[in-house]
Formats: sequence, structure tokens, C-alpha cells
Amino acid sequence: MSPRSHSLPQGSVSLRLRRLGRLVAIGLLLALCSIFEIPADLELEPGSGERRVVAIGDIHGAFNGVREILRKVELIDQKDRWVGGDAILVQTGDFLDRGPGATKVARLLMKLQEQAPEHGGEVIVLLGNHEILNIFGDLRDVTKYILRNHIDNHSEKRLTVSCNRYASHFRRLHQLKREKPPKRRELIERCFVEQQLGLQEYLQEVGPTGTIGRWMRQLPTAARVGGTVFVHGGFNTEFAGHHLDDINREVRREIRSFDRLRQYLVDEGWILPTTTLTEVAALARQLSEALNETSALRSLATEIRHVAELSSWLTIREDGPMWFRGYARWSDEEGNARMPSILESLRAERVVVGHTPQQPFRIRHRFDSRVFLIDTGMLTSFYKGHPSALEIQNGSFTAFYLTRQDLLHEQPAVAMTR
Repeated sequence: MSPRSHSLPQGSVSLRLRRLGRLVAIGLLLALCSIFEIPADLELEPGSGERRVVAIGDIHGAFNGVREILRKVELIDQKDRWVGGDAILVQTGDFLDRGPGATKVARLLMKLQEQAPEHGGEVIVLLGNHEILNIFGDLRDVTKYILRNHIDNHSEKRLTVSCNRYASHFRRLHQLKREKPPKRRELIERCFVEQQLGLQEYLQEVGPTGTIGRWMRQLPTAARVGGTVFVHGGFNTEFAGHHLDDINREVRREIRSFDRLRQYLVDEGWILPTTTLTEVAALARQLSEALNETSALRSLATEIRHVAELSSWLTIREDGPMWFRGYARWSDEEGNARMPSILESLRAERVVVGHTPQQPFRIRHRFDSRVFLIDTGMLTSFYKGHPSALEIQNGSFTAFYLTRQDLLHEQPAVAMTR
């Protein structure tokens, strides 16, 4: 007997309709995210070279740190309101995970995205590998301190319900394998150890219908501002010739496939909301082999086959734009040889990336200033680094810290055009 027949009583038409309605609603939300996607190119008018661009790297929940550096570069005031005028702020991803203020940082960025255009400014937030991990339900770096911020008066009840579902799910799996299932009490106790208070609320917040989750799913992977491309990890030579909009669309397609299939599997009792990314991919591979035999799965055939190939996704690949570390690891000879063709394919003069904390926690530029690495370990409690920002204005590239600023590179002032 299949997990599906175990999870749904025969004749439960109303339950099936509710589940179908939930799947359709999520599909509509994801479709809206794709309709209102942010273009990769921010074209600046000729002669607008004086327009200021500020880039901030990995934040990782350092709420106080990011506010301090935003005040240092005069983009927000003491009440966290946008005062940067027509400046452009780019955050290169990894605002989530590790630090206790992760969701506070996300909400601050969301607020600034709304406020900046009222003053002629712009806030561009990119997806990093840690946002992708959260979207895919991989919570390896979501600490108990982050979860505590999501505990409310109903958290204990939600956890109890979740652990009862957990026990039923694993007992059913053992029965299907004709194995003796563990005692229900043992499974519930194990669940209370594995799942912490606040987890259910956090999953809802970063899920496809949560406030932060909906917002993250429409964020771009890469963006070009004038002659500078911003991305979390970087682009290897393999990506030469790929347009940024195509990369952004493909990442959104991967997220949509995963969300739609995951929701179906949860609703039908195949998996739990806390099932790991690896387990979902393994199940998708099994389901892809049964598509011709199971009519109920045919409506999700595209998503099943797509998720079954997850290891090749841009969002997952080690050399993909969220994970690539070559700019920090290449020798000078390698970088100087490879960067000209990469930049030519990107139609850019330089690339600004985060992802790899720099030592000794200073913004670096490499390969004749074709690459700027701006992750300086802002979350002090974890990386021992400090907040920083890169300012680009009038051909000058300046690193800002809380107690100093360093001119990194200067070129003749030119109009920032596409």
C-alpha cells in the first residue's frame, strides 16, 4: 500500500479539495513572484556617475552591526529610516542564519526597499546560499537563538501537534516496509529533542506563504548597476554567455519546482514539513521512475523530474552563482587570465561578491580591481570580523568600517551606463 493511501481516508473529498486549493494558492503566489520579478539591469542615465552605490556583504543576522554600518555610510538614521536620498544600496545575500537577529535583518531590508524609492533611492537585495538553504528547508544554520524570536503563546501546542504527526509518519513508514515500528511515545520524545520551540513558526515565516518567504522568492540572484555586476558567490568561466536575466529566471524556476512538489508531498503525507532537502530529492528520483504507473503524479511530472535532477541546479551546484569561491581562491595568474572573458560575457567592468570572509576582515580587490570581495565577517560572535561597506562613486571605490575608511581604487570619473 502506498503512503498516499495511508494518509488519506477513502472518500475524503473535502480534504482533497482543501489540499488542492492550498496547492493552487501556492502556485498562484509563486506565479506572481515570477511576474513581478526584478530585472537584473539597473540602467543609469548618462551623466549620472555621481549617483552613489553602496554594497554590503554577508550579514548573517548581525542586526546591530548592519544598522551601525548603514548609519556610518549615512543611508539610515537613528530610527532606521532611509536618509540616503537617491543612493543605491546593494546587499549581496546571506542576511539569514547564524545570528539571532536574522529575521530582524530581513524585515529591515524589506522596509528599506519600500522607503528608498520615495526619496529617489533603490535597495537591491540578492539571494545568497543561506537564503536558498532556508527556502529549501535546510535549516542547518538556524540556531536556537533565531528560533526563540519566533516563540509565541501557541508554540508548545504547535510542537505537540507536529510531534504527533512525526510519530504517525514514521510508524507508517516502518509498517510499509513490514518492519516493527518504534513505540509512539519513543518517537514523540525523539521529535521533542530534534525539533525546538519556534521551529514551526520559523518554517511558516520563510515558507512560500510567509512574509519573509514570499519576499525572498522574488529576489534576484545577480544584478548589474552601471558597469558593476553584484552576485553572492561569483561566476565561473562556464557561465560565459549567460544573460543575468536568464540566470535569475532559472533560479526562480528551480525554487517554484521545489515549492510546488514539496507542498504536494506534505499534503499527501509522503513527507513532513521538516523533511530535509536531500530526502525530498531522493523521493523525487523514486517518484520519477513511477510516473507512468501512477496517474495521480502526472500533473506534477515536470516538477518531479526537475527536482530529481536537483544536484545540477544553479542553486545547489558548488560552482553556481551562490556557492562559487573562485575569486577568493584563484591565484593572481588564474584570475588575471580568466576575468576578462567573464566580464566580457557579463557586459561589465567588475564583479562585487560576498560569501567568503576575507582576512584580516578587510574588503579586498583583486585581478586589477576587476573583483571586489566584501564579506568581512560582520557577525562578530561567529566570524570575529566587523561590519563594512563598499562605496562606489565618481570612479572611486572606498571601504567603510565603523572606525575608518580606506580608498581602495580610483579611476577617471565616467558616466555609469549600461
